[in-house]
Amino acid sequence: MKRLASKYPEDAYEMVLNSELDLGEFLALVLYDDTYFNKICEKLSSYHNLDRILPLINDFTIPRAEYDGKNGLVKLAYTAFYKFYEGETDEEVIRDFHTNVSFTIDTNSKQLVFWFPLFS
Repeated sequence: MKRLASKYPEDAYEMVLNSELDLGEFLALVLYDDTYFNKICEKLSSYHNLDRILPLINDFTIPRAEYDGKNGLVKLAYTAFYKFYEGETDEEVIRDFHTNVSFTIDTNSKQLVFWFPLFS
């Protein structure tokens, strides 16, 4: 998944325009939707291979979002959990990451379009 496009709630977009809803909360309406949430976590996981082991990423937050009326950038922050199995002992490594995802808001088709980087 490099591109994610989804309809957005028009009333929520109006609230953003009227400064009644934070941009990050508006973006979360799409990014946290059940349709996309697990796919996004899998995509974030694919960025952080450690010794050929993909981490478990089961949540993310939106600490920053900005939009200039044409293009936007949203920062996704998340924690990656790595499990290594070495003989009889298990080792767990936890690392924090962030990924910037660009987006546009197409007001004609009422869609948010997110562009995930190929690599982070």
